[in-house]
Amino acid sequence: MRVYLVRHGEAKSAEVDPERGLTDGGVDRVRRVAKRGAAELGVKPAQIFHSDKARARQTAEIWAEVLSVPHEEAEGLSPNDDPTRWATRLETEGDDVMLVGHLPHIEHLLGLLVMGNPDQTLVGFPAGALVVVERDDSGWSVGGGPYT
Repeated sequence: MRVYLVRHGEAKSAEVDPERGLTDGGVDRVRRVAKRGAAELGVKPAQIFHSDKARARQTAEIWAEVLSVPHEEAEGLSPNDDPTRWATRLETEGDDVMLVGHLPHIEHLLGLLVMGNPDQTLVGFPAGALVVVERDDSGWSVGGGPYT
């Protein structure tokens, strides 16, 4: 099973856009990473889940369009949410999924899955980046990334 962890693309400042939607550069980077993910890495989750924030929703929409897969808002993916919720859910998930979220949550989730410690930082997550995490009989490991 694979989990594709994606940090939202570059967002506008709250002064420019109170909803903090993606910048034009953020849209371009997310689209480029999504196309690379599909063509070169074989990224194909059954479902994309994202937080309720505009920048995560827009990032998920771009990935969903490129991959032709559904996306939906899900709880537990906001910046300061407890990563244990998704770590527990992923233990029983059978299909490959993509989670589009934020710092520090996505880094904490990766640390919890792979190292058993949410405070263990394994990789940096630039805006719009993708990290592939794989689960086999021995547990979770980083399968690649960050791809930017």
